[in-house]
Amino acid sequence: MHKGILQSNSTVIAFVQRILDITIIVGCLWVAVALQEIPWLIQHTTASLLAVFLFHFTSELDKLYISWRGLSIYKELKKTISHWFVSAAILFLSVNFLAPQYLNPEGLQFYWFISVLVSLCVYRVVLRLILRALRSQGINTRSVVIAGAGTLGQQLANNIVANSSFGLVFGGYYDDTAPRRCFLKV
Repeated sequence: MHKGILQSNSTVIAFVQRILDITIIVGCLWVAVALQEIPWLIQHTTASLLAVFLFHFTSELDKLYISWRGLSIYKELKKTISHWFVSAAILFLSVNFLAPQYLNPEGLQFYWFISVLVSLCVYRVVLRLILRALRSQGINTRSVVIAGAGTLGQQLANNIVANSSFGLVFGGYYDDTAPRRCFLKV
């Protein structure tokens, strides 16, 4: 069986995701400021740092940076979008009430918000596709042995075999009852 290069590095992937999130949040504001043809000011640095803090704070509370192996991309994108919405809403409402001149000109907040939203979602989908391609080649897979060869165990084994994108390789059953004929439906 192939041993996965990323097997014990799920925390590395989560760390990389955190760094990419920071880079996207700050980078998208930098691009939005550049497109507006205004100089980068201290308020832009402050706004980007506050956005990063808010996004990571809400993400850590809701466990966005977990291993998403076998879980729906829809759920991950839904969490990501909701965290960016909450973070941006808190930041933009605070700025607009306390210092309306802070993130000017018109449209800067909108461009920043949309570009971060799209970028966060796109890179997560691309990362999932890369991991799926690696897993189809036997890289970043995990061996699975199921305790119990009953109906439920067989259904679980069938799901594992049918969904290779999970990166799980079915290795067999552990069962203390008399041997039965167990067939996987592929």
